[in-house]
Amino acid sequence: MPVPIPGADLQATSSRSAHYQGHQRLLDEEEEIGATPYLPTRSRSGEGLKNEDNVGKYIEEDGAGLEGSLKKVDGEAEYPGSASQPGRMARGRRLMQLLVKNGVEARATEPVPEEERAELKWWSLIPQFTLWAAANTNILSFSAGVLGPNLFGLDFNSSVWVIVVFNVFSAIPVAYFATFGPLLGMRQMVQTRYSFGYYPALLPALCNCLTMLGFLAVNAILGGQTLSLASGSGMSYDVGIVVVGVISLMLSFVGLKPLHYYSMTLFPVIIVLYIVIIGITGGKLHLAKEVSKEIEVSAGQILGYGTTIIGFTIPYASLASDFSTYLPTRTPKVPLFFSVYFGLLIPLICIPVFGAAAYLAAQAVPEWTAGAEGGVATLLYAMCGSGRAARFVMFPDISWPSL
Repeated sequence: MPVPIPGADLQATSSRSAHYQGHQRLLDEEEEIGATPYLPTRSRSGEGLKNEDNVGKYIEEDGAGLEGSLKKVDGEAEYPGSASQPGRMARGRRLMQLLVKNGVEARATEPVPEEERAELKWWSLIPQFTLWAAANTNILSFSAGVLGPNLFGLDFNSSVWVIVVFNVFSAIPVAYFATFGPLLGMRQMVQTRYSFGYYPALLPALCNCLTMLGFLAVNAILGGQTLSLASGSGMSYDVGIVVVGVISLMLSFVGLKPLHYYSMTLFPVIIVLYIVIIGITGGKLHLAKEVSKEIEVSAGQILGYGTTIIGFTIPYASLASDFSTYLPTRTPKVPLFFSVYFGLLIPLICIPVFGAAAYLAAQAVPEWTAGAEGGVATLLYAMCGSGRAARFVMFPDISWPSL
């Protein structure tokens, strides 16, 4: 249930929005008289930058961002502290301005003003679906399915029921929290300040950081192993892990819009290649049913695997609204909810079910058994034939590192 925003905080948020509007009016007036500023005129993401060579340049006087006072000077653009503190500090500011100008995400705790958000169109919610779907159609979700029979000793039917039932309920809070993005324009963990307070909110923020570090570690390890196998063992696991980590770091700077484009482009490719993998291995997956006949399942095993599925899905709630903050306030909540819900639910059911079937079938297929003993990446590699075609189809399974 939504927590009411305290009046003081609501007033502060409204004041910030009024500040953005007042700043924009000032810029519009200056533009009318031909004094176009040198600094960003609309947002910190670098959009809407304008520069006129024949007018005065503006610089930030105190280095406090757009909220800082601006000072008009003649001649070339100056940077705060560049005269009195030449060297690395001035170069650092120049580099930061260059990065922001080229689209690097610079917004932190501030709410996204309404005038900086995207227009609501009929396709505006498609990126919400493809982002969550692409982020979970990978080897990490495949490994979540392997855990059922491998770690908890479940048969195929029990694994499928646990995957479906627990994910159906676990995806609900993630989709619900995503609807707060257009309403508040703030990232998910910033919203906890209104529930816990400024300093107590540090505790859930710390827990979230540790959780995301765990996801990152597993992603990097599985992605590094997959990349090593895709290279024909020409790259070691360690190097592969480092490469995936570097890619993750680079993607963390690009901002939300490139991530949406990335997911919309990558998702169809991943779907096609997974269809190819299932087509190659489908003739042997039915053996999972035969192997399951000899497996006895207890309630403790089912509950243990169920809690694992919950722990895999619900942590996404801690960043759900991060990807919807640039949607306008009038974005309909129900369509947004179901866009995120099914974007998350479909791959978190289909890919783990495939992983559970593959692991069980590997117990009856000698060529797959050795791969299963080596880990999830080697299992998938063995299933695809361990040749050039296998190395090619391994690329879509490199874990989506930007999340």
